[in-house]
Amino acid sequence: MEMKKFIVYHPGRCTGCKICEMVCSFTNEQEFNSQRARIRNVGLLNEALFISFTCMQCADPPCVSVCPSAALVREDGIVRIDSQRCFGCKLCILLCPLGAIHFDDQNGLAFKCELCGGDPQCVAYCPTGAVQYEEVESANIDKQENLLWHIKEVYMSSKSEG
Repeated sequence: MEMKKFIVYHPGRCTGCKICEMVCSFTNEQEFNSQRARIRNVGLLNEALFISFTCMQCADPPCVSVCPSAALVREDGIVRIDSQRCFGCKLCILLCPLGAIHFDDQNGLAFKCELCGGDPQCVAYCPTGAVQYEEVESANIDKQENLLWHIKEVYMSSKSEG
């Protein structure tokens, strides 16, 4: 089994503090702004359940195949966006199964997690260890992707109802 490193979430450890979002936005955009973070923390406050979402660096990413400008590429297991090629059509955002690609209204471009060059800062600063950068067997990643698809469906349906 091939082993790769991925950002893995442990929801039972997450307090919903959103430090991961702040560190991410500061690392990538030099400002503390959760809307510009590559990781997003969502929660069900009444249940005190929180989880962070970010790009799972899919093995066969739909965002790469849909991009009309070839701005998205998968290199060394990481899906990257070339800001020089992206023209802001948002097709990648629509096709991402996890909602992990975002749009920056300030510059008109898509953005996503690119693992901070192999040293994800959200992991480094998570005070509870809820966000980890771990080697995970490919089979487990498939299971996690399927679970996240399900969580996204439940989340999106609850969002449209409320």
